Amino acid sequence: MNIEPRYLLTQMTGVGVIFLALMFLSSCVHKKDVRETSTSSGVNRLVYDQFKKAKVQEPIELKLKAQLGQVEKTKFNSASITEVFENSSLTSTREESVDFTAKNEIVKIISPDAFVERVTTSNKDGQIDLHDFAMPEPGEELMITIDSQAKILKVENFAANTLYYIPPISLPKDKASVGETWTMDSHWVTEQGVPLSLKLLSILKGYVECGEKDVCADLELSGEVGIDAKLGVRFESLWKGRVFFALGRGSIIWSLIESHEAWDAEHVHREGRSCLESALVDPPQWNIWKDEKPKCTVPRPLKD
Repeated sequence: MNIEPRYLLTQMTGVGVIFLALMFLSSCVHKKDVRETSTSSGVNRLVYDQFKKAKVQEPIELKLKAQLGQVEKTKFNSASITEVFENSSLTSTREESVDFTAKNEIVKIISPDAFVERVTTSNKDGQIDLHDFAMPEPGEELMITIDSQAKILKVENFAANTLYYIPPISLPKDKASVGETWTMDSHWVTEQGVPLSLKLLSILKGYVECGEKDVCADLELSGEVGIDAKLGVRFESLWKGRVFFALGRGSIIWSLIESHEAWDAEHVHREGRSCLESALVDPPQWNIWKDEKPKCTVPRPLKD
């Protein structure tokens, strides 16, 4: 594969923002490694002090659930900062943000463990292309066939090696208890022909009361994205976050993800930092933030 490194750096701007939406997704100054980052206060915004701890009979089963005609609306907020250095001098800084609402409607039940949902978006405020989040723009729709383990079986009009087939959440195949971990590996190819891979680790941290007499599993996530080819580019990406997953409803209630990335090719160095927060707002009884809307904070740069 022959891709000019400088072109690759240009085209991969915002890669971290993409992975943030997948949970659903960077700062590395010159010689620093993104693995040195520590969890920022943003990811820890959701703390147990704000929610009543819950007791459950372990081990638990984490699965997506669906009923024909079921509708959910989720608000998203994303923000990012990208800096470009040439010969160690800062040449440009770009800040971007976007807010939008996603509507998921169950239109077909295939089996007890698989269903089809229609995804649309509205109330977009910002210039970021929602296709970068594997989301439709307002006026468009996605028809997604997915199973209870969050494996994407089919997305109309999209090939199986694209971003749209990355599972929106990593769920364990077997029942799990607090402290247990599981992994997910995914691979896809960008529109520019760049093969990428995602390695994700999930940890079950605990339980809190949420929604209408429901219990949410608190999941901690950490992941890395890499390039599955030798392209003459050094690319590092690290992201981490938290997810509240409602056991009874079988849905993501809240999530907050942060990303740190760095790209190097020839004399060009690019750094990116981004965040994405989501909150289920309809049905309203599962809206844990009530009248607040998602508003994430771009994570701090890594220390020198």
